[in-house]
Amino acid sequence: EIASVALRGPPLAALLALNAIVVLEDFHFASRVPDPALPRARLKSNPVPEFASAFRRAVDPWHFAGGYGLFRTMTIDRPEIVLEGTRDGIAWREYDARWKPDRLDVRPRFVAPHQPRVAWQFWFAALERQYDPRGRNARWFSALVSKLLENDPVALRLFEENPFPGAPPLAIRAKLYAYEFTTLEERLRTGNWWKRRELGPYLMPVSKSRPRL
Repeated sequence: EIASVALRGPPLAALLALNAIVVLEDFHFASRVPDPALPRARLKSNPVPEFASAFRRAVDPWHFAGGYGLFRTMTIDRPEIVLEGTRDGIAWREYDARWKPDRLDVRPRFVAPHQPRVAWQFWFAALERQYDPRGRNARWFSALVSKLLENDPVALRLFEENPFPGAPPLAIRAKLYAYEFTTLEERLRTGNWWKRRELGPYLMPVSKSRPRL
């Protein structure tokens, strides 16, 4: 009750103004970064007067308002890692991820409020362009590959189906692709939501007998 009384009149107006200052300054900062998410909405100059910026800096220690931008800018391409397995080293079959783009004919899924964490981590790993055993994503990625080599049922829940239901694969590799949405004409002609271009290997073939993770 005390808080509701305190946030009336001038205090509430000051708080709203402070939040507006933070939003405008954040937007101005984001628009200065190369290849921003909204390239047509750039602010060439800071719309916030200097006295207002000084006020915001003065009250920063009290955390009345704060800029929050998880991804102030977004990547303009979409690299995707596609895992493949084989039993003979010749024929390779893909693991179709349940939440991230893999199959070209599957439309993007509505997931909110669920957050598919592993699918999200795949995106970060793909930005590295190649598997690095010392990289930030090496631990979970190598664990996933090791579990797939054992046909682990928990790991397989991350995928639409197990391409090796009888026995686990002898080896697994990963390729990196650049994914793009198809145009309306392409979608009507092919039925695909995505098109992709192979960029190269992400992980060279590994097996339980010859691990390279």
